[in-house]
Amino acid sequence: MSAAADFALVLLASAAIVVWLKERSLYVLFLVTYTQNFVLAYLYTAGWAGRDYCRSMLLLKEFILLGLFGYSVVYLHRRFHGRWPRPLLILLFFAGYCILRFGWGAVFLNDASLDGLRKLRMMIYPVQILTVAMAVRWSSPEFTRRFVRDMTYCLGILAAVAVLMFLFARVDFWKQNADIASYNVDVKGDDPSSVVEEQGVPGTGLGREAFLFLSSFRAMGTFADPLTLGFAMIVPILLLKLCYPSSEWNYFLLGISAAALFFTFSRSSWMFLALAFSYVWFRKGNYRILIGLGLVSAIALVTWPPLAEFAASDLLPCPGITRRRSRRGDHVLLSKGVFGSRQTWPAKAWMTVSKKFPRTGMPSCWNTSVSSPMPRLSGFASPFSFI
Repeated sequence: MSAAADFALVLLASAAIVVWLKERSLYVLFLVTYTQNFVLAYLYTAGWAGRDYCRSMLLLKEFILLGLFGYSVVYLHRRFHGRWPRPLLILLFFAGYCILRFGWGAVFLNDASLDGLRKLRMMIYPVQILTVAMAVRWSSPEFTRRFVRDMTYCLGILAAVAVLMFLFARVDFWKQNADIASYNVDVKGDDPSSVVEEQGVPGTGLGREAFLFLSSFRAMGTFADPLTLGFAMIVPILLLKLCYPSSEWNYFLLGISAAALFFTFSRSSWMFLALAFSYVWFRKGNYRILIGLGLVSAIALVTWPPLAEFAASDLLPCPGITRRRSRRGDHVLLSKGVFGSRQTWPAKAWMTVSKKFPRTGMPSCWNTSVSSPMPRLSGFASPFSFI
């Protein structure tokens, strides 16, 4: 089947889902979002789906969200009689500006690219999802409560899957079964320097050096990215702890979600969750809980060396400068950019600049040779691996 036929089929399927299910198509949207990267990478690695088909399927959730957005705009326009909430108007203006700017660059400056489309999608996503959430909440309050509850349980189950994959997957699991590296480069158009081809994982998927005794990868689960998994786990943790009644099932989901969040080793996710709980408990006046958790965190940092080493790793004078081999040659990885892209220099150019300009105010360790990638465990990703 040609790329045009795949695109048309996905477009028709998205339209049918929105027309038939209406607000219930949110279930399809979120389930596809949670599992799409792993499922498509698995099909692509096994040879059951080609590049054009995978690229078309990537648009499924975008078309569903676009259809829901159009449905929500009509509903909110009728409800407010043209007088929209000001925060929503600001987001609409910003989204329109981003679309206009991208269109101008694509038409007159020949600046159209998949990376540009991805960034545009990131810019307009907030206004889309907020508009849909407002429309669904006002049109179907009971459905909204049921949907949030179901998605909380769904995320808890996916957390269990992520923990099992983290603990029991072999070191070649991703490369042999769901090669995220090749999938991201060939299908999604990512820069080769942003992935680790030998391991079949994105650059963010490699295990943290302080926790290599647990696994040579970070927990990614069906999200195929530890950062995405980490922030997704914040939702069930907050809701199960603060909103839902206590029960054995809820405690199990809360514990497994917390474990999945921890195994992502994402400091930003940890800090966001800590700030969210701190704000809620501070407003409620639960100062004892805040002080207790602060003491527990301090004791854990003091008594568990790997956690202390991991927490302080970004305070070292030269974090994250490594040499990565990719299809385009040898590069030096400097840091992550605003949109998750990785800033790289060719290794030879980096060494030349370091030698010619040794006193330019850069950290001293930048003028030394770049470090080699961290060692991989042979055979198994963790001591418990059997998958």
